[in-house]
Amino acid sequence: GSGKTYTMFTSDHSVKCDEDDLFDASGKSGIASWGIIPRVCAEIFQAIDFRKENVAMGIGASLSLSYIEIYGNEVIDLLRNGSACGHSRVAASRYVLEGSAEVAIESIEDVLQLLNVGEKLKRKGATAMNQRSSRAHTVLILKLTQNSRKTGDKMTSRMFLADLGGSEKLKKSQILHDQSNFIVEKIIHDGNAPQQSSQRENSKNQLQEAVYINLGLLALKNCAEALKYKRRHVPYADSKLTMMLSEGMGGNSRTTVLICGSQEADQTAETIDALKFGQSCGKISKTSTSSNIKMLCSLVKSIEKEISDCEEEIEKHERWEMKETTRIDPRAEGEARTETWNT
Repeated sequence: GSGKTYTMFTSDHSVKCDEDDLFDASGKSGIASWGIIPRVCAEIFQAIDFRKENVAMGIGASLSLSYIEIYGNEVIDLLRNGSACGHSRVAASRYVLEGSAEVAIESIEDVLQLLNVGEKLKRKGATAMNQRSSRAHTVLILKLTQNSRKTGDKMTSRMFLADLGGSEKLKKSQILHDQSNFIVEKIIHDGNAPQQSSQRENSKNQLQEAVYINLGLLALKNCAEALKYKRRHVPYADSKLTMMLSEGMGGNSRTTVLICGSQEADQTAETIDALKFGQSCGKISKTSTSSNIKMLCSLVKSIEKEISDCEEEIEKHERWEMKETTRIDPRAEGEARTETWNT
């Protein structure tokens, strides 16, 4: 593989956590083997702790997490024993985006535990190009809720972290080759042997997984093209993957795309395709405005009101006094000078 899952999660198949090593001497998150997702979560919790310690800021914050896998038109909840999200395929996206799949988290240890739970339920399979290839798309959604204790205003932010399935050509990954071999075996032999039936079923599933992955990636590419050329219609509805990522790709959001390429010579074509997709994403330009402007304006108004109240209080206790002072100039005999001060 090119290292997509390695980049997002870890070098190992499970994310390890040692409480003594959560942060290094500089305060940055960090066990060396951690990928982007655990590091992001560690930094967010560090920011939340800072707000809690600085009571004067008057900001409370909470974090929740959704962890799903997209396989074709199915959206699977990796934190609830792999159950399907929503009552139907149509409602699955709304079920997740409305927060029904969220789990509250209070520490980085909670995150690592949930990541390991989801890891055991992911679809993985060996192909000719990757012994542990992700056979579906994975999306982790972080929801940060902040509220001002002074004004009561609330701001909600979401971060979508996606680990896409491997885009492997069917011929190179030998899925079609294996499928054709089993068909030939069925013609030559009886084909009723349990082992042959099981192998043929596995090959069929692999072919279906590859088709689902490529359809999702094609839909993602089409959406990127539409955003690049600023078309009025962006086909998010073509795939469950793009429907889930629609808020992160368009609208008032900021998007980062990481392209992973293999250095193997026999995977040159796949690497070039990935780089072309990254180049296309790099040409997308959009203007995003901070969604916390309203909250900041409310805080400014609150401070202005406090200043106004203080000024009124000062005026209530403020008073004017007349003082008369007589000074005698020793150089002028018998002459006195009277000065009046208003205070």
